[in-house]
Amino acid sequence: MENDLLADFLNLEIPSVEIPSDGFLEIIGLSHYENINSKIYSYFLDQEKNENISSLFMYSLSEIILEKTGKNIIIDTFEVFTEVSTAEGRIDIVIEDSKNKSVIIIENKIYHNLNNPLLDYWKHYKYKNKLGIILTLFSQSIPVEVNKKFINITHIEWINKIKKNGFPANIELKLYAYLNDFIQTMENLTNTKNMNEQTKFYFQHAKKIKKAVNTFKGAVKFISNQLDIVASELNLSTYGKNDSWRNIWDKEKNRQTYYTIVFNELLNGNKKIQIIIELQKNDRNNIPLIKERLDKDSDYQKLYKNGYARGNYVHFLSKSYTLKEEEIQNLSDFIVDKIISDFDSVMSKILNIIDAENLKSNIN
Repeated sequence: MENDLLADFLNLEIPSVEIPSDGFLEIIGLSHYENINSKIYSYFLDQEKNENISSLFMYSLSEIILEKTGKNIIIDTFEVFTEVSTAEGRIDIVIEDSKNKSVIIIENKIYHNLNNPLLDYWKHYKYKNKLGIILTLFSQSIPVEVNKKFINITHIEWINKIKKNGFPANIELKLYAYLNDFIQTMENLTNTKNMNEQTKFYFQHAKKIKKAVNTFKGAVKFISNQLDIVASELNLSTYGKNDSWRNIWDKEKNRQTYYTIVFNELLNGNKKIQIIIELQKNDRNNIPLIKERLDKDSDYQKLYKNGYARGNYVHFLSKSYTLKEEEIQNLSDFIVDKIISDFDSVMSKILNIIDAENLKSNIN
């Protein structure tokens, strides 16, 4: 029964995984901070910093206002302010044209509830030509006390209008990057509420997917058990719980040079594994000497000089293997055979060099 469900699942058209690109604000964990977003909006609206970008933002906003209200708010030469203090609170963004006595009051909302003194914000400016905007991720009803004074515009409405109107042809590269990055962030925030195709697919096929996940766990368990057998046959121990690699090392001697078996490609369906001689901590300091001593060694020459380093370890030598179906079924035999035939001689020589150097250091 379970195999039938899995067979059905494998015949389904599975949506491609769409991972949204992170903007700079996502990287530093500030994308949902309203005051940060308000400052970015004010930066792009600032006529003195970049007149063309400011015009694009303002023209796009004016278009939305006209579509929603039929009103044309005359904003020509203007200043932009954030966190403007009033009698009862602070206005997030103010776009003020003092010459034309016009103002747009913006309450910027990302995830927070709307409980601001909007009527106080409205009364703060005595201009007749004014409009309040509740800028939100998702559609928001307007409180009764400020109905016809404030309108709701979503971030994505503004962003989409900006994209539709197009970036200025002469925009400098740095500003282009800033703008694209901010647009990506606002799209990411908006899409948190929308169910994408992958999520929709999961809820439609949850039982089958859970069985597939259990099958994956079974495959990982099989490989883990096989590597335990490998370690046992080599009188070594395994280390690590990752679903892509295991260390096989001499636990009794606490060796800092050991084998690493990387099997993520096998789990990805590519039927490949990689065997690595890895050096850690003080052992890695001996790599120049090892290279010098083994330079003419035929077994050493057959292995790929990996050189990948991270933290306190180095993937020194490695070799990749593509497995046949029967070799996967007898994975422990395959790995033991390859370690003995391709690595054992070189590993012994490396350990002898390290031991000799350690002895020399202890004598000195």
